Amino acid sequence: MDYVDRFAEFLRAIWREEQFEFIKEGFVAGLALGLVLIFLVLLMLLFLRSRRRCAGVTIQSEYGELHVTVNAMREFVTRILCEFQEASMRSIYLRRSGGNLILTIVLDAVPDTDLVSLQDRVSRRVIAEAAEKIGTQGLLQRVNVTVRSYTAEQSKIVRQARKFGVTKPSGSISVPELPELQ
Repeated sequence: MDYVDRFAEFLRAIWREEQFEFIKEGFVAGLALGLVLIFLVLLMLLFLRSRRRCAGVTIQSEYGELHVTVNAMREFVTRILCEFQEASMRSIYLRRSGGNLILTIVLDAVPDTDLVSLQDRVSRRVIAEAAEKIGTQGLLQRVNVTVRSYTAEQSKIVRQARKFGVTKPSGSISVPELPELQ
């Protein structure tokens, strides 16, 4: 406690000096107001960001609702991307824009990949598969693809394909058949 008392006395001694007299009047109020404004801006940004992302997709039918979480969507997209030898998925983000969903896929690409073609093929495939298997026709409007790095390893892509049971990704990579588990 002695250190705290000495520190407080040090601050009081500095504050009493006449050269800081002009600061005393509004300094504390201005500092407090500035900190409150910064806190409010950060809180508003956090609130706006959390409203745009959603925790999953809810699809209405005549018999009830189907709710697919972001984690299930991640696994769904990973299975689709296993068919592409040029890319390895890092993450996905799902957000609402009006009544529609926008899916952003963040991936790594193999060097020398035609990114424009890859984006087109991945987007079309994900939208078609989601409409067929999850029932998002008309709901999932856009699939954005973000390439985070251009250094994906094909061995990682092959391992990921094996994990999800895809034995032949499209393209020139040949993946050996896996033995049947007993």
